[in-house]
Amino acid sequence: MSAPVVTIILASGDDETLASMLIEGSPAVSSTPTVSFPTVCGRGAQSAASAAAPEWYVGEEALMHGRRTVRPMRGGHVSDWDAMERVWRHALRNELCVDSSSTPRILLVEPPLTPPVSRERAVSLLVDTFKASHFCAIPSPVACIVATGKTSGVVIEVGSFMTFVTSVVNGQVVFAHKISGVGGSGADSDGDGDGDAGGNEKSAASLHELVHASIVACTAADMQAELCKNIVFSGSNSMIPGLGDRLAKELRLLLLASDMQQEVNVIQQINMNMARHLAWNGGQTLVSLASLNAFEEMWVSAAQFAQRGPSAAHAKRYEALFFR
Repeated sequence: MSAPVVTIILASGDDETLASMLIEGSPAVSSTPTVSFPTVCGRGAQSAASAAAPEWYVGEEALMHGRRTVRPMRGGHVSDWDAMERVWRHALRNELCVDSSSTPRILLVEPPLTPPVSRERAVSLLVDTFKASHFCAIPSPVACIVATGKTSGVVIEVGSFMTFVTSVVNGQVVFAHKISGVGGSGADSDGDGDGDAGGNEKSAASLHELVHASIVACTAADMQAELCKNIVFSGSNSMIPGLGDRLAKELRLLLLASDMQQEVNVIQQINMNMARHLAWNGGQTLVSLASLNAFEEMWVSAAQFAQRGPSAAHAKRYEALFFR
């Protein structure tokens, strides 16, 4: 009798790392991830008196005991891959207790605007170091849209360092932006969500302007209407009172000025867990769908990755789920 399939949902952002393990045949639905800790590492003490201390702490222990902390992600980009590996090792080996001999399927929920080279390195790490038998890398805004039960919408992910604004149409990223803070200045934008913002930089752009830009980037009028009706906030820092109402009001005025009379519906989460874990919840939904034989094509195997090389990391097979 073959061993049950083990699937890992792994999501890391600037603020925190989330992870869960689903075992074939076991109850799959949970409202919160099994693992949640700050995406940070910290060096342990090196003195003789503390020889038993680990060389590195991860998560809360790093904040409490680390001599020098390292945050491997900034603005959704991995800046320290050694630290990122420590974070994922802690999540899989220490928190989820995934045995080193196990070959799980891993769904990686990645930040918006992840550069292709970073996605390739992340997938290589999952396959070569953590022995993933299959993988799927999905942008967090797409996962957020899945969590809403829709196929299209605009997602506003508010983190401690960056806010991302992304329009998603039928599971595909149409346009993505990032700004410092909420409605701050210095926005980078990208036409396909693959992290190349060259030539499309916007300055002094406010939040409602970026949402408007994400909507008009989709030229089909019927899809613009769909985007306007499903504008979703995500992230624990998105729960600023009145933020959703203010965005809706300013966006309506901007749409009218553009001769676009569209219904505007902004969804601001009122539950902290839902705000923090929206992308993770979408990932869990995708894994549940992929457990059905009809959705097996979502996964890319380690053998295919070895055969095709780094380009296999960019397969967007999950998009087929939006047309069933």
